[in-house]
Amino acid sequence: HSLLQRKMTSTSISDSKPESDRVRSELLRLDEDRKSMEEEMVALRHELQAFPDKLVDDEGFPKADVDIVRCRTLRHRVAVLQTDHQQVMKAIESLMFGTKGSIGSVWKSSETDGTASVDSGLVGQSQKASVPAPSLRAFLRVEEVHPEGPASECGLQNGDRIVQFGEVQCDGSLPVSVLGSRVGQSVKSATESSSTIECAIERAGQGMITLQLQPRQWSGRGSLGCRVIPIE
Repeated sequence: HSLLQRKMTSTSISDSKPESDRVRSELLRLDEDRKSMEEEMVALRHELQAFPDKLVDDEGFPKADVDIVRCRTLRHRVAVLQTDHQQVMKAIESLMFGTKGSIGSVWKSSETDGTASVDSGLVGQSQKASVPAPSLRAFLRVEEVHPEGPASECGLQNGDRIVQFGEVQCDGSLPVSVLGSRVGQSVKSATESSSTIECAIERAGQGMITLQLQPRQWSGRGSLGCRVIPIE
């Protein structure tokens, strides 16, 4: 066969590939990117814990005992990864929601936790990319985000509406006051264990976004660096 004939044959085979297979392949690739980013962010945040929140002294001079260049490099890298992670999660959500009903097995609704997830056969037995199911609604609003706090570091902004906070979701079965108490317990547990909390939020003009929040003690009040107001 000529090169052109081989190309035409290859194109024909590619075009005949079922749409569900193409979506599966793309979801698998995106999920690998997601896991890689999250692993790197965990490592970077662990290293950042050794640095103080403020890099200057009370007179505004750089602290001599702090590697300011390294700290700023780490913070910048985390910010870049957070942005990339948001884009990957939006792409995953777009594929999942955009093809629901047409690819069947790619979409899997969990009856136990109220989330929509990529079938575990696509992303490994112990991994799944979860996004809030359409029946859930926002139950907390973010306000007063401090620029040096954990909330700001993970990408939370004033006006964001929290739909899912770790395992806490609002499906109408529990009052918001109870959900708020569970959120507080999650924050306390994550602070003590230095672990992250996956937050799904609604942001005006951007739709649904997933962020990785790591509560911790910092120079301000609380472990979040923001206020969360119940949405009744």
